[in-house]
This record gives sequence, C-alpha cells and structure tokens, in this order.
Amino acid sequence: AKILHNIGVCHRHNDDYDEALECYNRAHTMFVEAAGRNHLDTVRTLHNIGGIYRRLEKYKKALLCFEEVLRVRRKILGEDHTSVKITLVSIAAVLRRSGRVKEAYTFYADSMR
Repeated sequence: AKILHNIGVCHRHNDDYDEALECYNRAHTMFVEAAGRNHLDTVRTLHNIGGIYRRLEKYKKALLCFEEVLRVRRKILGEDHTSVKITLVSIAAVLRRSGRVKEAYTFYADSMR
C-alpha cells in the first residue's frame, strides 16, 4: 500500500491526476483492509485523494475526504497537531474555491489556534 501511495505521489507531481487517483484509491483500499479506517496511513492517503479532487474541482468529493481525515486526525493526534491544522487549511481552501468564503474563514482561523 505504501508503494502504491508513493507511486501516486509521483503521478501527482507530474500532473497525471487520473493515474494518481487510481494509485491512491488502490492504496487506500489496502490500508483500510490492513489497518482500518482510523489509521494514520489510511487517512494520509485519503488526504491525498482529497487533494486530487480539489485540483480537479470536484469540491464535494474533496470536502468529504478532508472531513473524514480531520475526524480521524483529531481523534488520534489531538487538536493542536500540525497534521490537523494542515487538514483544516485544506478544508478552508475547498470551501473558498467553491464560493463558501465565510465558512472557509472559520477553518482558516481554527488552523491558527
């Protein structure tokens, strides 16, 4: 699963989002089967899936991914962890790009606490 995740990263860096998404989805399925949905490797891959959806302007799908990542990261890492703050910024970016600026502001503000 980690190798597939890393291959997805390579595809993403080459702007090959379809291939990246395919690798991330396969890796995510493998992580879920091996470690469960509430594992940091699982949500790291899900966060990258959300990033691909954001780049493809599929904001509803991106938001669903990031919200799940946030739930798990808060549970495991606590509110003050850098990974939680990164996820808050990711959610804010999706909200801003989809025209929900007031909601985005709240997430940006939360990321700075």
